[in-house]
Amino acid sequence: MPTLIWIASALAAGVLARVVMKSRGFGFFAAFMLAWMFLNTATSRPADPYPFILLNLILSCLAAVQAPVTMMSQNRQAARDRFDAQQDYQVNVRAEMQISELHVKLDEARNVDWQAVIALQRQHLDVLERIQRSLDDKEQR
Repeated sequence: MPTLIWIASALAAGVLARVVMKSRGFGFFAAFMLAWMFLNTATSRPADPYPFILLNLILSCLAAVQAPVTMMSQNRQAARDRFDAQQDYQVNVRAEMQISELHVKLDEARNVDWQAVIALQRQHLDVLERIQRSLDDKEQR
C-alpha cells in the first residue's frame, strides 16, 4: 500500500517531468546555459571561467536529481497504463459476452424462421400434389 509521502512525491515527479520535458523547459534550460556561458566569458572577472566547472557541477546535480524524478514519473505512468489496459480488457470481455448473446439470439430467430419456411414449403408441396392428382384424374377421364 503506497504511503501518502510516496503518492505526493510521485505526483510531484509527474508534474516536474511534464514541465521539464516541454519545449518551454528546454528553451529555458538552453537560455540559462547560454546566458551563463556568455556572462562568464564576456566579463573581465568571471565567476566561472572557461571550462565552466561550476556549470558542469550544476548540470551534474541536475542530472542526479532529474533521473530519479523521471523514473518515478515513468513508474507512475506505467501503473496508469496497466490500469487502463485492465479497464480495456474488462470492457472487451463484456462486449464479447454481449456479442455472443446476440449470436445465440440470432441463431434462435433463424431456426424459428427456417422452421416456418419448411412448414410453408410442405404446404406448397401438398397443394402441388393435390393439383397434380386433380390433373391426373382429369386426364384419365
